[in-house]
Amino acid sequence: MINVDSFLDRVPGPQYKCFDFVREVWAESFAVDLGDQLQGLAAALDDRHVVLSELRGFRKLLVPSDPCFVIFQRRRSTPHIGIWYQGNVLHLQGGQSAQYSRLKDVALRYTRTTFYEHR
Repeated sequence: MINVDSFLDRVPGPQYKCFDFVREVWAESFAVDLGDQLQGLAAALDDRHVVLSELRGFRKLLVPSDPCFVIFQRRRSTPHIGIWYQGNVLHLQGGQSAQYSRLKDVALRYTRTTFYEHR
């Protein structure tokens, strides 16, 4: 179970981005450090595209399942990652503190939204 309120004070910085936030939330909420499994995804985020072969530890979902990862993409832009939980997305974006937002509000800024569950 994710205690959303305990993560809403996080803010992005040069060494702390959406990927780091998702990793922290997952580790603290489920006692699973996805660092090794998500290293390929982190590299893909740095390269401004998601390399599907790097998502081996995950299964793509057609509809979200509580909890799961959400990846937002748009052309010529770094993908954004968050966690779908209880009908909203917990994510860290821009110069603001972490947010627990409706999916449609986050998705407005992107052209593609995909969901993945950890195997």
